[in-house]
Amino acid sequence: MKKIFITILMPFILLTVMALSCKDDSQAPVEPTPSEYGTIKGSVLEFGSSAPMGMVNIYSEPPTSFVKTDASGNYVIRTVEPGQYKVYAAKIGFDTLSVDVTVTANAVTVADFILVSRTSKDSVKYGQISGAIFDSKTFTPIDKVNLVTEPATGSITSDSFGKYLFVNVLPGQYVIKAERVGYDTTSVSVTVHAGSVARADIYMDELDTAGVITTGSIVGIVKDSQTLEPIIGALVNTDPASSSVFTDSNGAYKFENVEPGDYTVQISKSGYEKASAQITVVAGQATQADFTLISETGTIEGTVTDASTLRPLSGVNIQTEPATISITTDSSGKYRLENIPPSNYTVKATLAGYGVVSLNVVVNAGRVTQADIAMSQQP
Repeated sequence: MKKIFITILMPFILLTVMALSCKDDSQAPVEPTPSEYGTIKGSVLEFGSSAPMGMVNIYSEPPTSFVKTDASGNYVIRTVEPGQYKVYAAKIGFDTLSVDVTVTANAVTVADFILVSRTSKDSVKYGQISGAIFDSKTFTPIDKVNLVTEPATGSITSDSFGKYLFVNVLPGQYVIKAERVGYDTTSVSVTVHAGSVARADIYMDELDTAGVITTGSIVGIVKDSQTLEPIIGALVNTDPASSSVFTDSNGAYKFENVEPGDYTVQISKSGYEKASAQITVVAGQATQADFTLISETGTIEGTVTDASTLRPLSGVNIQTEPATISITTDSSGKYRLENIPPSNYTVKATLAGYGVVSLNVVVNAGRVTQADIAMSQQP
């Protein structure tokens, strides 16, 4: 009797287990296949030097993978589910930056960074523009492409791999213009954010070579060597003479329809040392000649603090002997005396309730002299 009961019961148990197994499989979540994932990659550079930064921590929110940049400053996060992410770049001693990206299936999303040292006096106020130039039909890189931006930032040329990089670009909207003999002039728009690298690849169409271009052009940007701000109204000449032009509100200038040959570009502006550069003009090409002019005067700057508490002192009167200009410190205790002729000076600080402090300094043309002052309260 027991044998008969067991024989009847065993098939029933088997069918029950199989039913439960099928039910579990139907409710189990479906794992995405590799083709349903995306990839995030990019590079990290150091602000100012544009040197690649290794061992930078890269992570995201929502979390994906925690990776570090290699010796070339590059990183890759693989098998990322499609969606919106905020990617972070962090390293000890540098400001942590983030960028918002959208990841799509079976595609690569680029997120580049420029990190700024916390010891740097400069804030993150610049970005960069990078990319590569390709032939629109063959997709091969194009070298020696002249690139300028509107508004003007600088004039550069693509390298042997078709790559280019604009550095120290103020945030905003720009149009990049690409020119090369044998190709149609091509323009693309790009948005630059502070502390980030904007990517802009350019695809150029080959020209109909029936027409022959016989002249070239000279372009450039003129900036102040200290502030890197554009210099307006600088006089630009060439030798042999072609024409004379002045830099515009962006510090930019351009000579058009210049005969091919060797030229000396000469820059002059009141209050600055003269500068020149040797260039060669080629038919159908724009030859770049950028300048940073050195001021004929110097600058004195510093911070005034309480000698005991080290807190900054505002409203401190600052004068020089021999006399130049007189100013007062701001709410952060800072002051800046500009356009000071090179010489030896005594900086004198006075404030009610404090003893007068004098400091000897030397001012050199085109340089900033640091003169911090600590003041003691009078008894």
